[in-house]
Amino acid sequence: MKSLFRRWLGNPAPSFLFFLFLAGLCAVVDLTEPVSTGESEPFLYVCAALAFASAVQLLRVLWRRSRVLAILLGAGIPAFFTLAGRNPFALWGADRALGIILVWFPAALAVAVELTVRGVRRARGLPGIEASAAPRESHKAPGRKRGCLVGVVLLALFGGTFVMMLEAPRIASSVFKQRVRVGMTLGDVVVASFDTGRHLVFVKAVDGAPELQVYESTVRADGEAAEGETAVRALLERKAAELRVNSLSVMFVSSIPVSSSIVVRFGPDGRVTVIEGPFDRGD
Repeated sequence: MKSLFRRWLGNPAPSFLFFLFLAGLCAVVDLTEPVSTGESEPFLYVCAALAFASAVQLLRVLWRRSRVLAILLGAGIPAFFTLAGRNPFALWGADRALGIILVWFPAALAVAVELTVRGVRRARGLPGIEASAAPRESHKAPGRKRGCLVGVVLLALFGGTFVMMLEAPRIASSVFKQRVRVGMTLGDVVVASFDTGRHLVFVKAVDGAPELQVYESTVRADGEAAEGETAVRALLERKAAELRVNSLSVMFVSSIPVSSSIVVRFGPDGRVTVIEGPFDRGD
């Protein structure tokens, strides 16, 4: 166990990619279930925590080997997502604000851990981290092979993240389509869209009908607002006859410009008659 821990301390990149892959796999499995049971959530959280810990150690190791690369990975990527207003954790259901906070978390924690370790070593009269690491690494000067390995790791990381973001809307739309059935009411359809990923809902109603606005977990109908499955269902069941909705178009989006939509059409009795899609689109 000590040997594995020391190996992780010196080279955390493989562990970071491994646990990140497992966390993404758990999220995809949970997302593709017709009804989310939450059974994979504990394992997802454990993998995500281990991935974060590995990312923190990776930034600390990179800081000693290449400060430019450490700054690029720890601050450059979070800055890009922050300025672009993107959420790299959309697949896990995190909202945009939380996603932006989380993407800065490894760098902030890495700085805190590094300062703490340096302070403890200084208080105990031990040599600095660079000085103590130099004798062990003096015969292993970074070379072309190590640089290529770092490049491959980063390429795999960005490639995997891009693929997950690319597939997230399509997966979410498939999940939503599995939840919707012919004969459902408006309230059933809206509630079925909850917890299926980041999405927008476009409402098409009969001319002159009261306005209906549907968000990811709340609705506003004819000036009344409701939040949560029970309240939303009750409000829409009570207002269904007045709203006279012809169709709902649910468009699932990601942190990159791709989307996938499902169109649900209602009959004169207010129940689902046709389910169309998914319609995939890339901007």
